[in-house]
Amino acid sequence: MINSYEYNKPLCSLHTMHFPVKADYYIQIKDKKELIEHLSEISEFEKIYYLGEGSNTIFLKDFSGLVVHLKTKGIQLISENKKEVKVEVEAGENWHDFVKTCIQNQWFGLENLTLIPGSVGAAPVQNIGAYGVEVKDFIELVQCIDINTGKLIELTNEECLFRYRNSIFKQQENKHLIITSVIFRLNKQFIPNLSYQELANFIQDDENITSITAELVSDCVRQLRQKKLPDPKVLGNSGSFFHNPILNQNDWQILKNRFKDIPSYKLEDYHYKVAAGWMIDQLGLKGFRVGDMGVHDWQALVLVNHGKGMPNELLKLIAIIKDAVCNQFNIALTVEPNLV
Repeated sequence: MINSYEYNKPLCSLHTMHFPVKADYYIQIKDKKELIEHLSEISEFEKIYYLGEGSNTIFLKDFSGLVVHLKTKGIQLISENKKEVKVEVEAGENWHDFVKTCIQNQWFGLENLTLIPGSVGAAPVQNIGAYGVEVKDFIELVQCIDINTGKLIELTNEECLFRYRNSIFKQQENKHLIITSVIFRLNKQFIPNLSYQELANFIQDDENITSITAELVSDCVRQLRQKKLPDPKVLGNSGSFFHNPILNQNDWQILKNRFKDIPSYKLEDYHYKVAAGWMIDQLGLKGFRVGDMGVHDWQALVLVNHGKGMPNELLKLIAIIKDAVCNQFNIALTVEPNLV
């Protein structure tokens, strides 16, 4: 047995919704070699959950198995030329800290993804994105361990099957693949991405700005996010709780004819992303509560724990929101975080 197991481990501080649940067994892994060495022993557990920073995980009940907490660290420059760099980052690195490191080293491309909670290893799983940028555009390789065989494998960008908030890693049949590190291809020349109108307007409206730098874009994104999203250390939440629905052109046109003001964004292959938060807001659900769980007062896409919220209250709140959106807009919302 691994000596560093903990038993009946409280998980309240290890997931950002802060429900008072426990895991039968818990171990923290700080080194990739340690994970490989003990993989056969770990895999003997019937139920295993690999945890990063818990920002996209909600434990709804006590976990009757082993929680493996990946806390591996390391950022390594692999190669560079005049135009770009390749950087390998361990899965346990904090995402926001990595973005700050990139800006400090003048590795560009990720500045629009400032302040997204979570670990680097979690970023490819749901292809995190914000303010006109998706992480898939900068991922070269994802390195994994196959827990069934113990083998290290590498998946190319194409093999990861990245889509909007989705990847091969979210499919049930691929849960045996545990991300250990990610290799990014980043630019050495800064080219600001201001395709997202809210960010562009925010920068243009500031008369004191004389030049646009990566530091400036990152700081503006930080300010925008902090205006809309509560700090999970202060108010428990898992960020954006529902996916923005993707509609084909016909369904989007029908919806647009009924609700002319609905925000939408045109994607490739004649599909449109529509704003789930706008729909929830239109239903008057901002601030709505079930017990101590509620819709955030400022951002309708965020569900929050006001202090003593419980999983059954969250599940009831989810059902109320999904039913209301379906009845009014004929759209089935899907939950973004993992409900465990």
